[in-house]
Amino acid sequence: MKKISTFIFITILLLTGCSNPVKSDLFNYINVELNNVVQIEKEVLSSYENVISKDSFSYDELRDLLVTDIIPKYTNFVEQLKSIKPSTEEVKNVHNHYISGSEKQLNAFKVLLEGINEKDNQKIKSIDTILVQARDDMTLFQEEIITLANRYKLKYSLQ
Repeated sequence: MKKISTFIFITILLLTGCSNPVKSDLFNYINVELNNVVQIEKEVLSSYENVISKDSFSYDELRDLLVTDIIPKYTNFVEQLKSIKPSTEEVKNVHNHYISGSEKQLNAFKVLLEGINEKDNQKIKSIDTILVQARDDMTLFQEEIITLANRYKLKYSLQ
């Protein structure tokens, strides 16, 4: 009975509160689509941070983590992110920043792995530039989704 009541409430909310196509698309994007994939990204970035934040970690340890955990899971995350297809231009534009930043982040992981495998310190150092570009895209995504959510009076907090 509780599930039916919740379903009816959400349906009424969607029909009355989200009559605007952008608002409806944004509501779905924030509350359904992103919720399905964001946890993957959090787990991957947490694993990465746990290794590099240690006072002493070996490149072998980092390489193993990149190969077995970080790159495969982040690749999966990017693929799932790309499979999200917002229906309105406003939400598509915001989403594209997230995809771009995530692709750059994935590229940084791959370049880091190459640098470790090749023992190429220049390549390892080059990921800083890639990460700055990824962070710029992610910041733009965050700013634009908050602006869009505010415009349509939807609650969105950075997770």
